[in-house]
Amino acid sequence: MERHLVVELRSIVEPLALKELFPSPQPLEVELGCGDASFLVELARRHPERNFIGVERLLGRIAKLDRKGRRKIFLRTDDAPYFLQMNEVFATDTRFQKIETPAALAELLTDFEKDFRAKGIGTRRAAYQLNS
Repeated sequence: MERHLVVELRSIVEPLALKELFPSPQPLEVELGCGDASFLVELARRHPERNFIGVERLLGRIAKLDRKGRRKIFLRTDDAPYFLQMNEVFATDTRFQKIETPAALAELLTDFEKDFRAKGIGTRRAAYQLNS
């Protein structure tokens, strides 16, 4: 069964079963009218100690978000302990499988990587995708 980020509501009047949606109980933030969820994704990246729900009524935007969310995940960092921690998290989650970072993506350097390389600091990379 393919996993989706889009959750179809059982009812518009019954409360959401948050325990079914999130692996850990954390403060919840909701964005109404999340569009393609770019803002929400960045906010979630910055605040892993919170759970987030985006609400959107336009089906095309929801479909785009779902496709976007099921892509491969690419990790890059110059911080060795953080890189190890990220890999350990993905290794314990059977929903993900490790894959090779696509060459075209590996060739693109972030602004941070450019700065690090200029200073002689290497970066680490890994890639994961959701299992079908």
